[in-house]
Amino acid sequence: MAAPSTYTRSNVYKIPKGQVAFQLRRADGSFEGMRFLGNCPAFDLSVETENYQHTNSEGGLNTIDLDVPISVTRASSITVDNMSNDNLAVFIAGTIEDFTQDTTAVTNEAITGYQASRTYQLGESQSVSGVRNIGSVTVDFSAATRANSTAYTVGTVLFPTTPNAHAYLCTVAGTTGGTEPTYNVAGSTHTDGTATFQDLGVVTSLTADTDYVVDTTLGLVSVQPTGKLANAYSAAKTALGSEPTLSLSVDDTPGANTRTQIKTGSAGSVEGRIRFLADNPYGDQQDVCIPLCTLKPSGTLPFVGEGEVAAITFDVGISLLNNSTPAVIIEDRGA
Repeated sequence: MAAPSTYTRSNVYKIPKGQVAFQLRRADGSFEGMRFLGNCPAFDLSVETENYQHTNSEGGLNTIDLDVPISVTRASSITVDNMSNDNLAVFIAGTIEDFTQDTTAVTNEAITGYQASRTYQLGESQSVSGVRNIGSVTVDFSAATRANSTAYTVGTVLFPTTPNAHAYLCTVAGTTGGTEPTYNVAGSTHTDGTATFQDLGVVTSLTADTDYVVDTTLGLVSVQPTGKLANAYSAAKTALGSEPTLSLSVDDTPGANTRTQIKTGSAGSVEGRIRFLADNPYGDQQDVCIPLCTLKPSGTLPFVGEGEVAAITFDVGISLLNNSTPAVIIEDRGA
């Protein structure tokens, strides 16, 4: 026999779905219009209450005789998989700017301390992220020209006064002679005054895709693992027993290019208002307003993933707008 029902109950079930929007608070305290964050797989509210407990010790066993709430903390969390520029800018607490690169031809851009099998970004003096869409690229080995009666330190690289296509590395510091020496061109050394120099081989008339590779779209120069530049690097490293400082000189012409840059700022969060517009497939529609909150990035911004859509998470710190406004409002659509 079933137990008698002494009251009428109505269970309210809901499959929660909807759209989350954020309104940035301006410096004067007003709010911008709503910007919908896009697809949000998760939006929730947490409430934590702290109680004060008083212990009575009059009896044999201590007994709690007072347990009252003294504070309440409300917080929210939003997960977004819409990786829009606006959302990314909020996540890194940054700004969105358009960068237009200078199209003036560049001559003798230095790549200092190159290594074989390494890649170098061009145009870092224009933007630390470099230039894109370049053309008319030439790459040359760069070195100073030898001078008579001049002191040189170990590691200095020179071209002969009369070019012979070779470059020479100082391996014993000293002062060059008063006249041009006889240069070694067989990969060995020669003396010049009190200094000694190592032949680095032929380093002129470099060939694209043999000695170096250029990615014109991304503005990159890569030194090949073999070829004249790689041979000079290997010879210099062997002679010094450490990393040499060999340089390249690059000429190029940046093409017209305007791109969006999202740059980090100094703030750790943004202040504003959250609005949630329900669109439940099942259950009553109840919208949410958080009149004042801080939107703070939480967790990671994925740049590489394994077959999953990237998502970012924001922690929402809920504050009071004023003494007469509730911290959170949940309301139905009305009649």
